[in-house]
Amino acid sequence: VVIRQRFDAAHSAKGVTANLSLTKLSKLASDVCECFRYGNEKLRAETDVDGLMEEFEKCYKHTIETIQAYADAR
Repeated sequence: VVIRQRFDAAHSAKGVTANLSLTKLSKLASDVCECFRYGNEKLRAETDVDGLMEEFEKCYKHTIETIQAYADAR
């Protein structure tokens, strides 16, 4: 169940970020999504998922800060 929830969350993030053309964030979300896709147990085992999640979180925070700075400057 936990793997499916992680997949669903990553898949949603992938879709939203792709629709907003947030390319780097979308690529990271896609990588996370593939790690949790059913049948990709080998990929998940071979991937530093925690490191990938940290990179996604860092990129997410940077994106939010950039959007906020733009909004504040207006």
